[in-house]
Amino acid sequence: MEERLSNLKKFEDEVYRCMKCGFCMYFCPVYRETYQEPYVARGRNVLAMDLLEGESFDWRHLEKRYSMCLTCNRCAQFCPAKVDVATITLAARADIVQEKGLPLWKKVLYRGLINRRGLFGRVLKGASRFQRLLPRTQGKIRHLPTFLSGLGKGRQIPEIAERFLRERLPEVSSPPEGVERRMRVAYFAGCGTDYIFPEVGVKLVDFLTRQGVEVVFPKDQGCCGMPVMGSGD
Repeated sequence: MEERLSNLKKFEDEVYRCMKCGFCMYFCPVYRETYQEPYVARGRNVLAMDLLEGESFDWRHLEKRYSMCLTCNRCAQFCPAKVDVATITLAARADIVQEKGLPLWKKVLYRGLINRRGLFGRVLKGASRFQRLLPRTQGKIRHLPTFLSGLGKGRQIPEIAERFLRERLPEVSSPPEGVERRMRVAYFAGCGTDYIFPEVGVKLVDFLTRQGVEVVFPKDQGCCGMPVMGSGD
C-alpha cells in the first residue's frame, strides 16, 4: 500500500494535522456547488488517512474524489491547523497517475502540444470557432458569498482571444520618448494572459514602460507547468 501511495506518504504529517472540524466547508467553492462532504477538504483528508492506514480502495473512486478539488487552497487560508490541502491533493493525483496513467487527451495536450507554442496557438484558434456554441460569460460578477452565488450563474468558460498576446507585443518594449530607462525586466505572461486575457498583458507592459521599465517578452516562452502538475503528471 505504501509503495502505491508513495507521494501521499511523503505528506503523511500534513494529512494528520487535519482536526476534522469542517471549517473548510464554509470557504470551498466546490462544496458551494455540490454540498457533498466527500468533495470538501475534510472529506478528502479523512480519505487520505484511511488510505495511509491500509484501507482498500478503488482507483476510479479515488480519482473522482481528488479531481474535484480546484487546488485554490482557499480552505487552507482559514484552516485553524493550516493544513496545506492543495499539496495533499497534488500528491494523491500523482499517485493516481502513476497507477492509471494520464487520459489520452491529456497526454496529447501536455506532451505533444502545450510547449509547441506555434502549433498550440493554431489549435486554440481552430477551437475558438466553436466557442460560440458554449454558454457565454455574462456581466461583471465574480466571487460572491454563498447566498448571492446565484447571481453569477451566467459565468462560464472564458473566450479564447482573437489575437494572442504574443501577436500584440514586440519582443522588446522600451520606455516612450522622454522617459529614462531605469531597469530591464523579462515578462513571463502565462497561458491565461497570452491566450485568453491578452489585454491584461498589454496594459501591464504599457504601465511598466511609462515608469521607465524596458520589458522583454520572449516569444518562445512556454507553459509554466501548472496544468501538468495539477493533473498529477
